[in-house]
Amino acid sequence: MIVKTEPTFAHSKAFIFVMDHFVKLLKAGMAEQELCFHNAVQVAYVEDEDGDVIGAAIFDLDKTKRQAWIYLAAVAADHRSQGIYSAIYRKIEDIARNEGMKGLGSNVNVRNAPMLATAEKNGRQLIAYRVKKAL
Repeated sequence: MIVKTEPTFAHSKAFIFVMDHFVKLLKAGMAEQELCFHNAVQVAYVEDEDGDVIGAAIFDLDKTKRQAWIYLAAVAADHRSQGIYSAIYRKIEDIARNEGMKGLGSNVNVRNAPMLATAEKNGRQLIAYRVKKAL
């Protein structure tokens, strides 16, 4: 499986795929109604044999804090449980290590049990809960 990367999310091949999945997360109540990313974040993605994006993650490297951050990751429903996310995650992890980052984090909604399980499978551990109350 080949994981491709592009230096900016804007105008990347994965842009529409990522935005489509972001909207699905919004509709499911698993994302905040705010953009936590911007056009200049990097993107890693996998294509199927037809060249269609079937999995992607947008990420950034904060060199002042030496912290990498995955803002959003998604795999097409009919391609899940095939190691696509793990391959993308490993690629981002390798990039982060090569750039001198000391950590790699992400936000996962507490209702997103499949992604929480995937995060744990990839060696990540929950370190904080974000609490919120609508007024």
